[in-house]
Amino acid sequence: MRQPSKENPIKILRFADKRLWCFRGTTEEAWEFARKKEKELGVKCVAIN
Repeated sequence: MRQPSKENPIKILRFADKRLWCFRGTTEEAWEFARKKEKELGVKCVAIN
């Protein structure tokens, strides 16, 4: 199994309705993506790990 690169580790976005979403990129990019998904899904992103 390949290890994620140090520059773009995989982030897990956790939404209020228990939905999980994987994202590869920086934390800032992950939050931008989360904001778009919040509008699309109508559910708040509560954490990015």
